[in-house]
Amino acid sequence: MLLNACQGCGDPLFPEDVEKLRNLLGVSGPAPPEVEQPVIVTEPEDVPDSAECPECFTPLIGDDLETWVTLGTCNFCPATNPHQLMQAVQPSHPTTALEPSGRVVGSNSEQLDQHTPDGVSFFINNGPMAGETVNLPLGVSGRKDLSSILTDPWYEPHLGRISGEHFELTDDSELDGEYGRLTVKDLGSTNGTWLRGERLISTSGVPLGLGSDLNLGGNIQLSLTHSHSFDIAPTVQHIESKVKFAVEDNTVVHLGRQTESGQRERWAEMADLQLRSMGDDPDILAYLSRRHFTLTIKSPEIEIEVFEGKEEPEVVDNSDGSFLIRTRKNGFIVTIFPHLQTG
Repeated sequence: MLLNACQGCGDPLFPEDVEKLRNLLGVSGPAPPEVEQPVIVTEPEDVPDSAECPECFTPLIGDDLETWVTLGTCNFCPATNPHQLMQAVQPSHPTTALEPSGRVVGSNSEQLDQHTPDGVSFFINNGPMAGETVNLPLGVSGRKDLSSILTDPWYEPHLGRISGEHFELTDDSELDGEYGRLTVKDLGSTNGTWLRGERLISTSGVPLGLGSDLNLGGNIQLSLTHSHSFDIAPTVQHIESKVKFAVEDNTVVHLGRQTESGQRERWAEMADLQLRSMGDDPDILAYLSRRHFTLTIKSPEIEIEVFEGKEEPEVVDNSDGSFLIRTRKNGFIVTIFPHLQTG
């Protein structure tokens, strides 16, 4: 019966013949396979109907709420969802990875340890990716490396100003000065490399320094956040331009437009270029005085000192390791990472 044929003459047995033979011999047919139903052991997470951003206080509904819940970011300011941040900082398994391009992926990835053994971590400070974090390799970098990271079409004309071998990043273990071990050297690029506003002409590497700004070809702006030589550091972000830079504890940062010597502050120079390149009004920076107020981070607190006669900024403790500093037309987000907090 299994062969559907007579064992004597070999003639095929039709289904009705097989059924008659089964009834005659009292043999049951093959049983259908058993299917085990899956058991769902998790329950769906409740999604709120609305939320309010703790920094800009904007009501979040619809697509804005979905971004806040799923990505952990506010569509109206640089705020991050504290619930999403805790999930990212304390995962049950690794949630952050690097794309082959070197761009960091994962929720609130810039607040995690993004550096690789051979990578250097920077904030992008111009274009639509301003405020995001990327990694560049130690050694020689140029147009190809940056093109694989700055994938938005906005960057295409600016990347045309980057040479094939534009600059070189080096970890010099013999250095132990003010700026740390990382150095950068221009490799004779056509449109130049600037560090802290000075064009690099040295044939040897120049120390970078945490928070230092690097300008490539006059258009691409980067700011060193950390590498394998640094721990994750607190950050300051100008809300209107999204320009972001890292600072060290007990370092005084001036959040006005000019230095004591009358030069433009480096963060303000980056903010001005970013506002112009994005078609925004750079005159908004004029609402900050040339010498306005200083910020000192003393984890887990911050100290503000206002110059005499200048507008007193509003300071809001967001109770999640970050602070909002707001003047009439300009605002800053100061973020202190949890593992750097004391007391």
